[in-house]
Amino acid sequence: MSETTTRQRGVAEIARSQVRAAADVGQEAVSSGAYVYPVKGIYYLLAHPRLYKPIAKPLGLSFITNLGILAFLFTFTYLPQAAFMAIFSGPFGFITAIPLILGEAAAITTVIAKTFYLGPALENLFDETLLLQGQTKLVSNGREVTTQSGTKALGKLILKPLHRFSKEGIIRYILSIPLNFIPVVGTVFFLGYNGAKSGPGYHARYFQLKRFPQDQRKRWISERRGAYTSFGFAALALNLIPFATLVFSCTSAVGAALWAADEEKRQGSKPDMSAVPEQDKTRDGDVKGLKELPQSPYVRKVVIAARLLGLNDRIERIVTKPSEVTPPQNLINTNPLGKVPALVVDSAGSKRAVFDSPVILQYFDTISEPRDRLYPPSSDPARIDTLNYEALTDGILDATYLIRAESIKQPEEQRSAQLIAAQRNKVRRGIEALGALPEPEFPSAKAVGLACTLWYLNRRLPDFNWREGQGGKKLEDWFKRAVEHPAWVEEGEVPPS
Repeated sequence: MSETTTRQRGVAEIARSQVRAAADVGQEAVSSGAYVYPVKGIYYLLAHPRLYKPIAKPLGLSFITNLGILAFLFTFTYLPQAAFMAIFSGPFGFITAIPLILGEAAAITTVIAKTFYLGPALENLFDETLLLQGQTKLVSNGREVTTQSGTKALGKLILKPLHRFSKEGIIRYILSIPLNFIPVVGTVFFLGYNGAKSGPGYHARYFQLKRFPQDQRKRWISERRGAYTSFGFAALALNLIPFATLVFSCTSAVGAALWAADEEKRQGSKPDMSAVPEQDKTRDGDVKGLKELPQSPYVRKVVIAARLLGLNDRIERIVTKPSEVTPPQNLINTNPLGKVPALVVDSAGSKRAVFDSPVILQYFDTISEPRDRLYPPSSDPARIDTLNYEALTDGILDATYLIRAESIKQPEEQRSAQLIAAQRNKVRRGIEALGALPEPEFPSAKAVGLACTLWYLNRRLPDFNWREGQGGKKLEDWFKRAVEHPAWVEEGEVPPS
């Protein structure tokens, strides 16, 4: 094989690996759901007038700056740039020149505004949003937090203000503007490339508050490369909207703070509810009451899932003892079958019931962050696999309950050895089937169901050694790791019944 051929194959392999890496990042970017945070920042800012004050004056100056720059660029550079773009885009030149100028105006406006008057305001806005999210402890790492009229307020800075700009970032942005020469696709690549580079910058203040050293910061970003790419893509796309560049810089800062607050909750941080506005404590979709019996494995599925998704603080847990003969009326009002778990939620001001653990877990998915879903999307074939897995674990729980109920029946002569043997065979077959499947990972409905199933078997059938069956050792090792998960540890054990 010639040296030239070897070199060509080497280049081709490098190209393929780069394409695969880009595809992986793209897939992670979509699945992370981080792209929704810039949009969430818009709604959150509009819903919280307290956030207006830090940015009112800087935004006024920024708007005037952006207007002047746009007027100058469209007056003096639009026709030359459109003519130049026509060389590459033909008749589309007059169209593709528009995002080119918008990008230039956004870059120039951002440089001027953040250098002279908007930078400190964005820092205050980020901290204020974290404060409203109950992240008082995190904010206090970088500045004093005071109490005014019974509410938490920002005080003096403790850490030095951040450097506002990266010269490399500005140069990279300007040099990549010609990507817009390619109609449509070029603009997408422009947003993706710059979004990937600029995304982590939106969390610069977060890293500062976390006191991350450089190596930890790099590791954090590397583990979330796709998420930061999607956030940067969405934020940059909003920044290209005429006359609103700096407004969306502010809303993206709010979105970045919301993302940081969610990351803190995922890591087990307890929000300071005294700092959270009342409107956020009672927002639409809040869980008003969970009718539960702690010893129930189905209830445990729900409460573990709630902790995994950061929803635990939104749940009021009401211990309810169902009766086989006459369940409590308040339980029947929620679930006519008189079974737990049963959830009462407040939706658009009216209460509605959600009951049975698989339904409650799927409901949780509708109110949790996209990146932490328990189930794959309905369009993903893997969702059916998850539902089958959940049906298998629930079936084992049902059989275990029947064994337990039959085993304690009085008098003893009324117990059916045949029924008990049949249910034990079901449990054994189910465990062997689970042992043959790939190990699930948290957070997922599979992992929640498996952990609660093995927990219940240990609790109710201690003489049933499921570890000895096919795949039992693998499940035992997995369960040992599962009970060390923060969500499981926080929930703790429940007393015997």
